[in-house]
Amino acid sequence: MATNYVQLNKFNSNGALCLSRNVFISLGLLALDNVKEVIKRTDKKGIKLNDEVNVTIKDDVVKYYFDVEIDKGISEARVKESIIDIVTTNLILVLDSVPFEIKTKIRKK
Repeated sequence: MATNYVQLNKFNSNGALCLSRNVFISLGLLALDNVKEVIKRTDKKGIKLNDEVNVTIKDDVVKYYFDVEIDKGISEARVKESIIDIVTTNLILVLDSVPFEIKTKIRKK
């Protein structure tokens, strides 16, 4: 069953800490901005990221979905790997104790 929060069990002796789905959406948008900045700095043409971050929470696992459109000649595997690396780094810096998954949907123009 999907929920709108993640409960961090055993956070402290005073009780559990719960993080809203909106927190994860904000973190995903920040990570997406970082991906776009890397694409811009490396002068990669032909990669278009959807500005929307889809987040679902199921069984205390946060699942991110990103849509990407690429031109022919752009390595799909490399784009996917780059997005996952950057998003993972951004999320681990803030949420080292929350399990998450990142999926990308890549379409070719």
